[in-house]
Amino acid sequence: MPEEERHTDSLCLDWAVTSESLGASFDFNDLVVGWASPLDTLSSTQQTTAYGDISFWDVSKDLQISMPQRSLSAKGDLTRVSNHLPSLQHASRVVMQMLYAYPRMMLRRQTFPPFIHPHWHQEHLPEALGNCMSIAQLFASRTPETMPFLWKIIAAEQGRFRDKLSTFNPWEVHLCLQVMIIYMIMAMSESDADSKERIATLFETVELIGSRFLDLTGSYSSSEATEPSRTWEVWIFAESRRRMSCLWLIISCVITIENGRTCSSCGALESLALPSSKTLWEARTLDEWQMEKDVFDTGLPFSAGCGKSTVLRTAIAQLRAAGRKVAVTAPTGKAALNLDGVTLYSYMGWKPEDTKLSLNKLKGTMTGSSKQKIRKSLRETHVLVIDEISMVENNFLSQLEAVLSAIRNNQGNRSPPWGGLQLIVTGDFCQLPPVDPFQNCWHCGEAQKKWQVSEEGMICSNGHGPWETDKDKWAFRSPAWEKAKLGDSSPERQAIYQNASEMPPRHPSRRT
Repeated sequence: MPEEERHTDSLCLDWAVTSESLGASFDFNDLVVGWASPLDTLSSTQQTTAYGDISFWDVSKDLQISMPQRSLSAKGDLTRVSNHLPSLQHASRVVMQMLYAYPRMMLRRQTFPPFIHPHWHQEHLPEALGNCMSIAQLFASRTPETMPFLWKIIAAEQGRFRDKLSTFNPWEVHLCLQVMIIYMIMAMSESDADSKERIATLFETVELIGSRFLDLTGSYSSSEATEPSRTWEVWIFAESRRRMSCLWLIISCVITIENGRTCSSCGALESLALPSSKTLWEARTLDEWQMEKDVFDTGLPFSAGCGKSTVLRTAIAQLRAAGRKVAVTAPTGKAALNLDGVTLYSYMGWKPEDTKLSLNKLKGTMTGSSKQKIRKSLRETHVLVIDEISMVENNFLSQLEAVLSAIRNNQGNRSPPWGGLQLIVTGDFCQLPPVDPFQNCWHCGEAQKKWQVSEEGMICSNGHGPWETDKDKWAFRSPAWEKAKLGDSSPERQAIYQNASEMPPRHPSRRT
């Protein structure tokens, strides 16, 4: 059969090399062995598996495995990461330690492994998960005397899966597949006379279940962009499939079991649908899930990894090619570095303490020979780009606009907003909140501790305000935002801004 039409049932990584001489003892976590099924098929349509003669090993408590110096079958060769690649050995060890922890994570509903949802939307767990929790209890407290009973229970459970597989719906089939992964990890961590046969049977059942699932669904997972989930329950099913696909990829990087069968080749890894955020996955109520989902959907167009930086760089390049001088800025150095820009403080020539001054004094800092280059740069700017706009405080944006207008025009109240420059802002409106907003009044510089509280909000002793510190902290609540006339200023658009201001800020770890 031509090579392009045949794909052997093993996944051998480019950096994996066959050990010429396996020592008498080595760490199983350093092994790199390939699963018999590729990522996008998970199993072939055949329901029987021919396993090579892999003689099993003795596992001690420190996970040291004794093996003969030669493999007993060409179909069961074990390969491990080359000794001259310690970083890959470490990665393999970390992955294996993660996998070995999964059975104990099944002891409590609150600590399920990250690919098994605790089903908070249901009062009781599905039967497969409930049984797996009970089996995990037996596994955690196992003794040599109880081990035979443990494996009989697992064998009975996988027998039940096989008998009822044709009657299960896709959701039930997927639950069977999830718990079978747990049972396989349990079997991999033990060693006795029946280990080889036990693992072979478990793996055969996994392939059978995987094949049935693909027969029912046609594909294993898809992204939210291609197939949006309309309900919490539908989303849990879709997200569970995505997480299982990612887990299978991780497993295939550290474990290989060759069985000599053929299957179709895997698809491109770049098309693999990635999981959603941890907070969305761990939501315990419909309201909590809906809120997190709304935040995720709202931030999706400009969330990390979606191409915002690429779009900005393209726009900046085109503007500069047209002869426009573009200043690229961000509130922090880290954010600015991503676009080869500078901080807003650096662009304006300000120190952090300068923004605590009154507006007149702040304008005064821009005079003198020391700020001549800064003033020249500000006057020559045609387009000002501000990335990560949510981190820019209301008052800071007002100071920015007032000083730019004064320097660029020097026409008093007749100066056009923002001194006539073009303003481009990007980022989620309510992603990362400004740090310590409203510390000083931007008009007179008075510290917030001297402000008075009224029904409308906080007002400085000179009558400036009012500000509702939590609601008005965002840049889009600033009068300078209105002056810029950024996009649609209709009542409908203002309502969107208002709703956005009432949303809880997203934590950095929730970025996708």
